[in-house]
Amino acid sequence: MVPSRAVDPGPSTGSIHDQAVRWVEGGNGAIMLRRALDEPPPPEQRARIALELGAAESVGSDNEAAIAHLREALDGELEAEQRLRATMLLATRFAQSH
Repeated sequence: MVPSRAVDPGPSTGSIHDQAVRWVEGGNGAIMLRRALDEPPPPEQRARIALELGAAESVGSDNEAAIAHLREALDGELEAEQRLRATMLLATRFAQSH
């Protein structure tokens, strides 16, 4: 497995949403994705960002936040593959919370 590395998006290169997507693989994803949701993102991007944030939080120990963001993602507009991913992650979070 190739180790992930942080990617510096540089100053003012795109919106916070674009920066968040670039930073996910570098381990800074949850921080940037939280900022992206707080900005707020364009409505058509919100569910996808919530999904990515929930996925990042699923790797960490913030189970409650992961569940909340995965539910938010499923309430929004996602493609079929994204919806399946969110559903599987959410089911795993529920299983691990009990």
